[in-house]
Amino acid sequence: MNRMRHGQQQCGKRLGGTLELMESCILLTLKKQAGHGYEIARSLDKHGMCKRGLGPLYTILNKMEERGLIKSQWDTSTKHGPARRIYEITEGGVIHLEGLVAILQETLKTVSSVIDEFKSNSGEKT
Repeated sequence: MNRMRHGQQQCGKRLGGTLELMESCILLTLKKQAGHGYEIARSLDKHGMCKRGLGPLYTILNKMEERGLIKSQWDTSTKHGPARRIYEITEGGVIHLEGLVAILQETLKTVSSVIDEFKSNSGEKT
């Protein structure tokens, strides 16, 4: 039996839940430049996604690293403060990002269609 998980269509495409959006933003940030957790959090905050503190972010980063989407190494060369873990995107992460963006584009079309239909049925102009 083909069971559907929350946020999935029957064909297996995700609809772009919060985790996928966060992963997309993280991967996009790291595609531009490697960075440590705080830099990634600032990038997520620009998109309104890092409101729960850094704990959940580091959990997501660890899981993404386990999946081979990103890799990290400790930067001990810092003169101020403790060593920091620097994250960078992998080739697999770039491929995954491309897939996520394609799914998000389809999701955007669906959401726009629903909003347009709602507005046309409620008398609002688009």
